[in-house]
Amino acid sequence: DDADKTLKEEATKKYQAATKSLVAGSLLRPNHPPTLRTLGSVYAFQGDYRTAMVVFENGLKAAPGDSALTAGLKNVRTNYANQLIDEKRFDEAVKYFQELVKADPNNADLWLGLASALFSRASSSQELPSRKGDFKAAGDAYAKAASLRPTESDLPFNAGLSYQKADEYALAEPQWRAAVALKPGDPDALSALAETLAE
Repeated sequence: DDADKTLKEEATKKYQAATKSLVAGSLLRPNHPPTLRTLGSVYAFQGDYRTAMVVFENGLKAAPGDSALTAGLKNVRTNYANQLIDEKRFDEAVKYFQELVKADPNNADLWLGLASALFSRASSSQELPSRKGDFKAAGDAYAKAASLRPTESDLPFNAGLSYQKADEYALAEPQWRAAVALKPGDPDALSALAETLAE
């Protein structure tokens, strides 16, 4: 509606003004970590994750180990990978998430992102062999996320669904059982478990 459009236009103007001011500040004080942290955040708020990554990376060159810059870089990398999924650039998203997971293998959000990218790519593919491979890999990634977050029922549910779509019923069964254990009485999980057992 018009009110939302007006608010968005105002926010855009303010972000652009902030960016201009921060860029000028970074020229006056090159490699100043607080300025670079804020500038990177402003780019990220605007959804310009690639530019935000460059700013955070430059900040870390000037201030290695800065925790705020490190956290900002980690966040924009994840957001960029999710943006690739939203843009249906699934091959790039899978590759990017694989690199992120390799660097931070205990991060459940990254495994979840990888699973989502793989599942989306499989769902959009018409080639049966690659679809099954991607669905299985998505199941593996969802299962890994579930092992890192053992109280979230959606993760084994999605792992079970992915394995089932890959015709990997032996792998699907324990995931469906885990989903039912975490959310007893879930009709979808119970039905899927019964279907898996019938196979």
